[in-house]
Amino acid sequence: MKVMNHILKMGIMAVMATLARTAALLLLPALVHAAAGGGAERSGSFVIEYGNHRFRVVSPPRRSPQVGLVVENKTPVRIHGRAETAGGRVLHRVSVPPGGFRTVTVTLNRDERAVFVPLSPPMQTVELAFNRPPYEIPPRR
Repeated sequence: MKVMNHILKMGIMAVMATLARTAALLLLPALVHAAAGGGAERSGSFVIEYGNHRFRVVSPPRRSPQVGLVVENKTPVRIHGRAETAGGRVLHRVSVPPGGFRTVTVTLNRDERAVFVPLSPPMQTVELAFNRPPYEIPPRR
């Protein structure tokens, strides 16, 4: 009888351990997301998403001389664009396949402002401002 109780106990413990592992695997992404910023949308780079005929920008919290640009394409067509300073100096050109993304690093001088200029499809220039909450650039009417 003691052996049978022991086997049942071990079976229940094995089931509980399996449930605990499964719960941990299911909750892990949420815990990592919460630890990375408590759900707040922030990044050390500019994240520029293009989809539904508009741009959405998540900006880094601090200005730095070298900043990353992550250009995400959420459309069924390839997009082409370039990052440049407000004065027109070209920093980098990008071409992003449908459903893909490209990451580049650009160097800005102390007082330079950066913009993203979509070339194809042609859209409104996107100003890249530091330390702002996420913002959208709607299509020009």
